[in-house]
Amino acid sequence: MSLPKFEEFLYPFLLMIKDSKKNIREIRSGLIKYFNLSESDCKAKTKSGNTYRLDSNINWARQYLRRAIFIDMPQRGIYTLTERGRDYITKHSSLTENDLKLYPEFAEYAGCEPVTNVPKAEKPNENWLELVEILKTENFINKPPEQQLLILKSWFRGLNWKTFNGSLKLLEFNDKTFLFLDNTAQNIQFAAYPDTKDTGLSEHCFEMGCKFTLSIGSTINVFFQSDAQKPLCSISLEPKSIDGNELCKCIEYNNCNNGNIEAFYAKRYVDNSSKAYLHSLLDLWSSDNQYSVKKIVAWLGGFTRYAK
Repeated sequence: MSLPKFEEFLYPFLLMIKDSKKNIREIRSGLIKYFNLSESDCKAKTKSGNTYRLDSNINWARQYLRRAIFIDMPQRGIYTLTERGRDYITKHSSLTENDLKLYPEFAEYAGCEPVTNVPKAEKPNENWLELVEILKTENFINKPPEQQLLILKSWFRGLNWKTFNGSLKLLEFNDKTFLFLDNTAQNIQFAAYPDTKDTGLSEHCFEMGCKFTLSIGSTINVFFQSDAQKPLCSISLEPKSIDGNELCKCIEYNNCNNGNIEAFYAKRYVDNSSKAYLHSLLDLWSSDNQYSVKKIVAWLGGFTRYAK
C-alpha cells in the first residue's frame, strides 16, 4: 500500500499506547505492522531527502497529539495516553486534524478559534523535555550546521513561530546561518543558533535589536544585551532543569513578551550576583574568619527573606 498521510497516523498512534506506555521505536514498529507497510514504504524519502516520510508523518502525528494533550511524555522518549486521550478512544474510532481543533490547546497552536467550549487540560510545559530529547537522541552536536539548523527550526515551529508570517527567519552573518525570531506585536526579537565560539555572531544579533540569543549545543548558553561575551546562564540538558523549563515557557511565541523575558533575566541576574558576593566573602575566610562568618550569616538571612 502507499504510505498514509500523517493525519491517518493520529488515531493508530493512540492505539499503540492504549494498554501501556511505549517508546517511539516501539510505536513506529507497531504502526508499520498496523498499516502493513512494505520496506519501500518505510524507506521513501521526503522531498528534501533529509528524512524518511514515515518518520516525518509519525513525528507530525506525535506533535499534534501532544499539542492537543492526547498523549504525555512522563520520561524522555516514553509516551502514554492522557486522561483526555484515553477518554477519546473509548468514544471514537477515528481522529482528524479538524477533531483536534475542538480542543483549545491545539486550536491555539494551530492559530484558530476552538469551535467548542472544552476546558483546557492541566499539563506541564513539555517543550523543554522535547528539546532535551531532540538534542540528546539525535546526536545533535555531531551533525553538520545546516542539519542542526533544520532541527532547531522544526522545534521552534512547534512553539508556534512561523515562516509564513515572518516570525521565523533564517539569516546569515560571516558565513554562519542563524534563526531570527521576531514577535513584532510584542516588540521582542531574539536569535538562536548551533553552539559557536564566535562571539561576533552574538554581538551582531544584538546590533540587529535582539534582546537575547541562544547558543545551542551540549548545553544552552543564554546571552543578553548586557554582556555578549559571557552567558547569563548555561543550561544543562536535564529534564528537571528549572532554567530550561522556564526558558521554554518564555520563548513560546504566545508567551514571548518583555515581562516574561525580563523576569527570567532578573532572577538569573540576582542569582548570579548573590553567588558572586558569596564567593567574595569566602575569599575573605582565610584573612578574617570572624568578619567573613558574620557577613555570610547576614547574607544567608537576607537570601532566605528574598526566597520567601
